[in-house]
Amino acid sequence: MVSKEKILHLEKLTKLIRYYILASTTNAGSGHPTSSLSAAELMTALLFGGTFKYDADHPEHPNNDRLIFSKGHASPLFYGLWGAAGKLTEEDLMTYRKFGSTLEGHPTASFLYAEAATGSLGQGLAIGVGIAINGKYLDKPPYRTYVLLGDSEMAEGSQWQCARNRRAANRKNSLIMKRSRRVLSSRRLEKWSELLLQFGKGEKSDASGCCRGPRRI
Repeated sequence: MVSKEKILHLEKLTKLIRYYILASTTNAGSGHPTSSLSAAELMTALLFGGTFKYDADHPEHPNNDRLIFSKGHASPLFYGLWGAAGKLTEEDLMTYRKFGSTLEGHPTASFLYAEAATGSLGQGLAIGVGIAINGKYLDKPPYRTYVLLGDSEMAEGSQWQCARNRRAANRKNSLIMKRSRRVLSSRRLEKWSELLLQFGKGEKSDASGCCRGPRRI
């Protein structure tokens, strides 16, 4: 059970991240704010709810959990999360989509905390499954891999092939997250937190290994 204090803390962080999303895209005059806002609660619960294990001062550490934004157009959310983590200033975020900035419209390797360049829908899950397989069979570090998917890319056959082939990787070290188009409430934030904490304890999310999130409340 997630405490009320924890939920209040996550709600404050979510509001800050939403502000960063809207401020950076408004300043840029472009971007995908709605796609970013729709997953704000989910990703806040993941990164700051006690599930995601990451040494932000040492992003190259081999034991860090991996996060793939398959829906790379939600980059304002991705950068906003690192802003809330204290690794980007508001001034940094205002360089979003500016020439020469590492905060590009879709995450690339030029940004220190990006695991892979994404944005071409239908490819992020394949990258995540590959990273998870590496964690199980090759280097064998204790990290977990998280992949955020969007609605539209679920029409790609590659996504379903990768989801079916996740048995090649240990399902306990990887989680597929699909955001919903509807905006989440504080009660759903609590449900996300509980669900992600269950995964962190090694419990299965569902039969397919996908994190579908709470039902409509």
